[in-house]
Amino acid sequence: MRMTPDTEEAVRCTASGCSCVCFKPGSVQLRSCDRCGHGWVPHAMAKLQFQAQPPSSCGPVEVALPGLVFDLSSLVLYGAQAIPVRLKILLDRLYSILTPEQVGHILHTLGWSLGDYVRGYMLQHPSGKVLDRWLMVSPEEELLILKQFLRFGETRPIVDLMMLH
Repeated sequence: MRMTPDTEEAVRCTASGCSCVCFKPGSVQLRSCDRCGHGWVPHAMAKLQFQAQPPSSCGPVEVALPGLVFDLSSLVLYGAQAIPVRLKILLDRLYSILTPEQVGHILHTLGWSLGDYVRGYMLQHPSGKVLDRWLMVSPEEELLILKQFLRFGETRPIVDLMMLH
């Protein structure tokens, strides 16, 4: 089971008109590609789209396997320091079906402690600096990520309700 964020793996950008074929984490902002300037989410979405049909409210559901949950978690947590509430609820639901060890491994690999995850934001940067501003997914990215949770039976009904409002 692959459980590391492989940013060296060729993860092409899905932003319209972008020809970037491989995400390169930004030197200042990990969630931004130094090659094309687009964010992590447009790149990582390419990987999730190859794993299954585009998620929908009426198609078949997928089993929430640890590797797929990791990939989805990376959309939210990689290079971020805070989690939007709706995405936190959905991640909590998926993590509830994994073992504590699997959840711990996902969080650790993506740079999060369990305490920070439970809180929903990091108190300090891994370098030790106390944070007074937090990086997280943009509202546009959040909508793209919400749709990815439609693929699982555990989260589909919750997403359906969230998208009504």
